[in-house]
Amino acid sequence: MTDGEGVLRWGVIGTGGIAHSFLEAMQETPTGRVTAVGSRSAGRAREFADAWGIPVSHGGYAELARDEGVDAVYVATPHPGHHPHTLTCLDAGKHVLVEKPMAMNALQVAEMVAGGRGGGPFPGPFPHGGDVDPLPSRLSAGP
Repeated sequence: MTDGEGVLRWGVIGTGGIAHSFLEAMQETPTGRVTAVGSRSAGRAREFADAWGIPVSHGGYAELARDEGVDAVYVATPHPGHHPHTLTCLDAGKHVLVEKPMAMNALQVAEMVAGGRGGGPFPGPFPHGGDVDPLPSRLSAGP
């Protein structure tokens, strides 16, 4: 689940303002690095990746979810997309950190949590202002 050196490899879905904030926070932690970004537009994904020094860009969210070089995904799209994007990532075996609000309603949240049960990947809301360093140990410990 890490790169062999204890570093969690992150993918980012979305290239808007909140994704930039996540990248800024990731620069402060030695336990994670962003290895890929996905956008609806391949050109926008490449532009974002180049600006942040991210090695891989994908012109679609499902492609990022299938990326073997990604352990966990941060969903930074507008909130109506949180539910489908999270389920896509969970189905691909990725842990997911979801920007708030987690979903549009309680039913969607229940589906997202159910999709992460069984000892596999698990979705969680992004703790604004929190420290991202504990995430690798929390993820490797399982739900």
